[in-house]
Amino acid sequence: MLMMAQGAVLAQFNIQHQSPIALERNEINTLEFSAPGLTRPEVQQARLFYRYDGDFSYQQMEVPFQNGTFTARVEVESASAGS
Repeated sequence: MLMMAQGAVLAQFNIQHQSPIALERNEINTLEFSAPGLTRPEVQQARLFYRYDGDFSYQQMEVPFQNGTFTARVEVESASAGS
């Protein structure tokens, strides 16, 4: 007899991030987020939700986890983007 199960497991970790002073438009900007105590086997998927000034909805991107850090590569293309 073979039994298979699928489910979602959620956990909470304290995410640390140092906000950049400025992001360059039309350039690739790197944002880093660390989660002390989190290991690679504990991460199945991570998503960053973000929006530009004036937008009503959020965009999202998958963020890879490597060496204890989530790294998002963001290119700001919106002319309406501000601080």
